[in-house]
Amino acid sequence: MFSACISVQLASIIIQQIRNHLTVNFMTIRNFTISMLLTVVSMGAWGQKAFFERGKAVYVSGEPKEIVQDIKRNLQQWGYWQVVSTRGSADFEMIVRAHGSTGITWTSWGGKSIEVRVELHAGKDEWHSPGYKASPNGSNGFNSQQAAIRKLMKGLKKQAGQPAAP
Repeated sequence: MFSACISVQLASIIIQQIRNHLTVNFMTIRNFTISMLLTVVSMGAWGQKAFFERGKAVYVSGEPKEIVQDIKRNLQQWGYWQVVSTRGSADFEMIVRAHGSTGITWTSWGGKSIEVRVELHAGKDEWHSPGYKASPNGSNGFNSQQAAIRKLMKGLKKQAGQPAAP
């Protein structure tokens, strides 16, 4: 009887130790997973914030050249970044991607619709904007190119944490 009581007590202690060990391991795994996720998210946010620091030097390239020139002009008017003329003197590069389509759509009466997006690159860090689309219509003076660039600039200002003008 005495040995059975000790065996039950010993088994109870062993089971409690196993439970504690499993709980500690589960908590450790959970905490490790959460800390890794936070690290990855903060690294992505850090890379993005590095691009959106005021005063950085940006080199703008891409196609078509007319839209690149309009974006450079808008960036200079904004004054948040310093637009430079050589890639070597830039903190990062902005690559402009734009394409157009023609025809009648729900939002236009024909003419050329434009989509503009940019990619920011600095070494291995990069950031991609969404596409900003515009079609020629009365609200934008039938100038889809300028309307798409205005939308892009509004998105960049928002990303930089600045209120965009209406």
